[in-house]
Amino acid sequence: MIIIKGLGRKRILKELPFALCANVFGVPFVLRLLFAVHGLVEDSIDYIAQLGEKNCAHPKHRLTGYHDFFIKRIQATDSVLDIGCGNGVVACHIAQATGATVSAIDRDKNNIECAKKAGCNSGVNFILGDAAELAPGHYDIIVLSNVLEHIEHRTVFLRNLVDKTTPQALLIRVPLEHRHWHVAMKNELGIDSRLDKDHFIEYTMEGLLSEVAVTGMELKHVEIKFGEIWAEFAGKNIK
Repeated sequence: MIIIKGLGRKRILKELPFALCANVFGVPFVLRLLFAVHGLVEDSIDYIAQLGEKNCAHPKHRLTGYHDFFIKRIQATDSVLDIGCGNGVVACHIAQATGATVSAIDRDKNNIECAKKAGCNSGVNFILGDAAELAPGHYDIIVLSNVLEHIEHRTVFLRNLVDKTTPQALLIRVPLEHRHWHVAMKNELGIDSRLDKDHFIEYTMEGLLSEVAVTGMELKHVEIKFGEIWAEFAGKNIK
């Protein structure tokens, strides 16, 4: 069968070439092809969208509002460490919006140079280095924005990080595993469903809670938005 009744003539005509291919080569073959094309189109959308933004920053910074999630939880008196800061957009916005003292670390030299050249370093100390090798020192707030999923041994990293920096709070943003039914379909078809080939994990809420539990910090607030988990964890004695 190549026609699904009730969809309307225009929809049926639009899908007819794919339906004919599915009839010949099988539905899984055509789905794999469409998912491959879909991935290429999404990459192009990301690239072209950035061309229209200041300093070619990704438009998600402006559209999703996740910066505000961090900013609302940071005071002017706080010392902040932004781990895996990338081009420094988040760190700079935090410093400018809150007046907090922000340190931002990334192990990619190009990222640090880009952040400094962008001229957004007012109130931000950019550090070239690996956060896993960070020297002991206190920070009130640790920001981990789309970082944990790139780390293989996350519980070890988190435990050591909290031991060395003794923060009052962790502000974490990670991608959600169950963000769309396409993920389950890709898994069924044997297609890599990760958003990035460098991801070691994409999260369930239970998985995130389990990993952060090693730090002794507890969930204070969580939001699920744009296929992501935005979470605030605080020490047990902090309200």
